[in-house]
Amino acid sequence: MSKFNAKQLLWIDFETDGLDPSTLNILEVSLILTDSDLNVIDELKNLNVYKDQEVLSQLNEWCLTIHTANGVLERCRSSTLSLDDVKNKIVDFLNKHQINNTAYLAGSGVHYDLNILRHTWPSIASRFPYRILDTSSFLIAAGFWSEALVCENKKVQKGNHSSYGDLQASLAYMRNYKKFCFDQPLSLGGTVIIGD
Repeated sequence: MSKFNAKQLLWIDFETDGLDPSTLNILEVSLILTDSDLNVIDELKNLNVYKDQEVLSQLNEWCLTIHTANGVLERCRSSTLSLDDVKNKIVDFLNKHQINNTAYLAGSGVHYDLNILRHTWPSIASRFPYRILDTSSFLIAAGFWSEALVCENKKVQKGNHSSYGDLQASLAYMRNYKKFCFDQPLSLGGTVIIGD
């Protein structure tokens, strides 16, 4: 059994207009809370920050193309939520589930999402352990060491750069990794020492 105290995973994905947390604008965020067996407990789907047409028209070509096709920009136009409203909804969600160092942040490239939290809402970021579960690390490992798992992952419907769609894909990938890498009994000879 793990020596770590967190027993849940909070899957998080931001959609933004850039990559630098100090200058980007948050467009959308979704959260999915799961237990350690990846069963969904609760979710916050597509929290979009209101943006007027003037702001949206200044987005770069990639953002305009992708986020028009996946509906993110339209959801931002029709949203009634400010950035503070989105923060409050996230805090309410965390309070509802008593999340305070009891869940690891998880997702694909989730270090990026953690950096956004640290810059934009440090009080939310502080509610999580420093360890994260990043599905992209498993994706890299599978590419190196398991052609069979790479083939299995090709069956997963990829995310469409909307926050909820990307989380669904991340969870599907992680369920594959769990099934093929961890659900089988593991027999080890000798002593295994795991560092902190």
